[in-house]
Amino acid sequence: MALACDILIATEHARLGLPEPGVGVVAATTGGVHRLAKRMPLSIAMGYILTGKDMAAQEAYRWGIVNEEVPLPDLMPTAHRWTNEILECSPLAVRASKQCAVMGVGVTLDEALAKRYPALK
Repeated sequence: MALACDILIATEHARLGLPEPGVGVVAATTGGVHRLAKRMPLSIAMGYILTGKDMAAQEAYRWGIVNEEVPLPDLMPTAHRWTNEILECSPLAVRASKQCAVMGVGVTLDEALAKRYPALK
């Protein structure tokens, strides 16, 4: 579920992974296999997807899977800081920016620029 979030903050002792293969399940219904494969090099993602191994928060940060890795006492203050920074922006601009970013993933820059985005109407 964490991979479905726009911003992830992990404590320094957190472990992230897709343990489903270890219990005979595919992490496809929540989109885990697809989301992880889009966030890091496919060969690295496949190592986690096929083995069910987890990664330390520090490694998740290095791969860009988490935005910040912080000590446990800093978790909630960090989450509040991110929240407040977003809330300081225009809600319509935030919504439109997210829509453009998400809809533009997986296409060329020219295609992304040519797309019509409902939030920009």
